[in-house]
Amino acid sequence: MSPLVSVCIPVYNAEPYLAETFASVLGQTYANWEMIIVENCSTDNSRALIQRLIDDAHDARIRVYTNDTHLDMAGNMNRALSLAGGEYVKLLCADDTIVPHCLARQVDALQQHTTAVLAGCSRNITAPDGKTLLVRSSFAETALYKGRTVIERCIRSATNLIGEPTSVLLRSSVLKIEPHLSEHGRYWIDFELWSRLLLHGDMFYDKEPLAQFRLHGGAATRTFQRATVDDFLAIADRILSRTGGRLTAPQRAWVHVKIRLMHIARRLLYRRVAG
Repeated sequence: MSPLVSVCIPVYNAEPYLAETFASVLGQTYANWEMIIVENCSTDNSRALIQRLIDDAHDARIRVYTNDTHLDMAGNMNRALSLAGGEYVKLLCADDTIVPHCLARQVDALQQHTTAVLAGCSRNITAPDGKTLLVRSSFAETALYKGRTVIERCIRSATNLIGEPTSVLLRSSVLKIEPHLSEHGRYWIDFELWSRLLLHGDMFYDKEPLAQFRLHGGAATRTFQRATVDDFLAIADRILSRTGGRLTAPQRAWVHVKIRLMHIARRLLYRRVAG
């Protein structure tokens, strides 16, 4: 029997966190899954660690692939998605984790709500050591939300309210309609894909934190901040062109302000983590 869920883990230099990510899949209460690991020419010991984890697990549901050459982040994610055979697909970042009943709840949500093309959830934002810093919840209730309404709310707020890849379960049939992650942007590639998918259906959102998103690394630079504004505006323009809408001049100005505020908040979080 084919697995119902494909958990795709793109890996690049993830040695410090990979064992925890791996264990969070093995510990799922829902069992009908496959784990697809795509190793992207890491320069640390990720490749050897993956082999040790597989040897210890003795689990036929796990498959590992190694890229011949290093791909950018979107390219590696797309390769992982292309290898998925399940009816539902989760991109699990190699430094993040999911709670034991994450797959069970999100699969049930998509099975119960046939118009939903993806299931999202609240998530714990954690420090490198896994300590929870805050819970991020973007919607007031556990409920089904109209896809185009979600897109409009994200664009108005200049924020990816849907969540990072780890928090989202996708319906693979819709991935066949829309191309995978764009390899042209740098920061909003997940939001861009979620928005395109939501042009075809709805989102089920679970208020319970079912995933952990780990903060680590340095703060964004001023150049990167500028790139995030440009990327967001380009994505908003492309998505709204398919719905007959457009951003007004005041809305475009608000995007600049909101994303600058977002970067300030992120820098403060990084300082908290470093401290």
